[in-house]
Parts: sequence; structure tokens; C-alpha cells
Amino acid sequence: MAAAAVAVCGLACPAAVSDTRAQSVQAPDSVTDAAATFIVSNIRQGIDMVLQNIADMGLEVDSAQVISLVAERLSNPYDPEAHRNAARVLTETAQGMSAQREREFMDAARARAAAASSGATITDSGLVIETLAPGEGATVAPTDTVVFHYKGTLPGGTVFDDTTGGEPLGTVASQLVPGMTEGLSHMSKGGRYRLSIPSALAYGSRGAGGVIPPDTPIEFTVEIVDINPANNQ
Repeated sequence: MAAAAVAVCGLACPAAVSDTRAQSVQAPDSVTDAAATFIVSNIRQGIDMVLQNIADMGLEVDSAQVISLVAERLSNPYDPEAHRNAARVLTETAQGMSAQREREFMDAARARAAAASSGATITDSGLVIETLAPGEGATVAPTDTVVFHYKGTLPGGTVFDDTTGGEPLGTVASQLVPGMTEGLSHMSKGGRYRLSIPSALAYGSRGAGGVIPPDTPIEFTVEIVDINPANNQ
């Protein structure tokens, strides 16, 4: 709804927006005023950026309360130790929450595998592979080119990538994240599988492109379309 409202206003309200800005934005009347405006603008941008970074870490804060505390503390001198301590608390809290989410996610996958009558594997590395429909023939070797459809989801069900409505991916298995490469080694042509990958075997502490947060386990449903061994290419 918010996006739609922005789109409508972008088509219907340009003059009104322009007029409002023209009335509210004035040139500074002195160097002091300019310096103050410049500093406030930088602070505001910094607050927005840090709040977004905190949200990206998976932490929830009351932004209005944070901004109120910032205003109260701006008169205090910069304290590098306080800065380091605050960063440590944020990082440790985010890491603890990520670890808890990962435990819950992988525990649920292991529970499904344990309850399955057949076709489920938990590897020594921590992967959980569930067979939704069995395939036939050889499994995928790291040097094979594998052609497959997949849908990738985050804990909570957010889809971050999906080929099921288009062309399958074709790639050498060893070029994928370690968890996918290992998971494919349990999959055969024509089969459908669900693969739960711990974060250390996925994108680890770096995450991926702002789409997959750091230290996040991921799940794929995979359908193997074809397998082309290296010596047949």
C-alpha cells in the first residue's frame, strides 16, 4: 500500500511537493548557520544508516527512542571506549540471536528427517537432505555439470531466489556454496529434494548481496533435471 501511495503521488502531486520544498528550504544566512545545517544533515544521514544496519543485523529498536537518546547525548564528548562497548553489545546480541535462529531452524529440519519413514539423510557436516521424490541413476559428482530447478528460502519462509517459473540453472556442482555441492552428491536425475544448509556451509558471516543476512542457514527445494559428467562434456 505504501508503495502504491508513493507511485500515485509521483504521478499526481509533483507541483505540490516542489512548492512545499521551495517554501521550507532556505539558504543559510551565515557560515555558522551553514555549518550547523551541514552537521545536522550528516547526523541525520548517519542515524538513518546506522538504524538500517542494526535492522540488517536482525535487531529491533524503537527508532524514536534511539533518536531521543541521541539528542540527549550529543553534548557529551566523544568516548572511544563507550563507542567500542556499544558496538560490542550490538554485535554480541545479533550473533546470539542469529545462533538461536539457526539452532531452531536446523533442529526443525532434523526433526522432519527423523520423522521421515525413508529418504532422509543428516550428514556429518550438518546438512539435512530430505527426499521428496526419488531420482534414478548416479548421483551428482563435484565435477559434473548439473541442471536443476531450485527455490531458496530463509528461516521464516522468505524466498530469496527461485527458478521454478523459468529456465533451470546449469553449473558445475563444485562452483556452488559448499552445502549445495555436498547436498547434490546425494541427489539423482529426476529427483526432488529439500536441503537445509547451516550458515557455515552457505554464505557464513558475510551473507550475500544484502539478500541473505550474515550467519543465516538456508533451505532449498531442488529438482534435478539433468546431470552431465565431466568426461561427457
